[in-house]
Amino acid sequence: MSSITSHDTPFPLVKADQIAQSLVPHSHFLYPKASINIARMSDMVGMKGFGVNFVKLDPEAESTCIHYHLIDSEWIYVLAGSGVLQLVDAGITVYDSRQQIKDAMASESSSATPSVLSDDSSPVKHTITEHLISKGDFMGFPGGLGSRKYAHGLKAGKDGMEYLVGGTRNKNDVCCYPLAGKTVAYDKFDFGAMLLPGQTKSRY
Repeated sequence: MSSITSHDTPFPLVKADQIAQSLVPHSHFLYPKASINIARMSDMVGMKGFGVNFVKLDPEAESTCIHYHLIDSEWIYVLAGSGVLQLVDAGITVYDSRQQIKDAMASESSSATPSVLSDDSSPVKHTITEHLISKGDFMGFPGGLGSRKYAHGLKAGKDGMEYLVGGTRNKNDVCCYPLAGKTVAYDKFDFGAMLLPGQTKSRY
């Protein structure tokens, strides 16, 4: 008889009724109004470097604090219902050379008014654009500097929405929340998180 070791993985098949029974409520720590019911399917089969979750969003509910990732990539596929994809351009300049960033930092250090806002600063004004989504629609959000243009979240329509959401699970990631005025660096394996300096007031 074989023994169970730390190298064993769970049974690879998760049936539909198991997924339904595994749904648990979850709200976002930066935006408690965002509330979902989620089944972490990839965790159920022992996947580590890639995540896939089944999510049910109640009518008119929002999925998350609008965000983008600098390292991890993320995707969403709508299974049922409809709603809107909410997008925000964080409005952050990306420099194409070391000289450009050097010049920008020199200009910042010589300025009487720092460009990084303190904790008691007014929130930066960002515009949310909404795009209709429905069954069969797919969304993809590659990690990296370009992700700043597509900070994202979902809002369900009057009938609610069901979708799959997944992506990479790197050990370290940086997640930016432009509307909340927060940037968080994570160590996902040996869990740790820190708020990066230069935070602003939340507009939520």
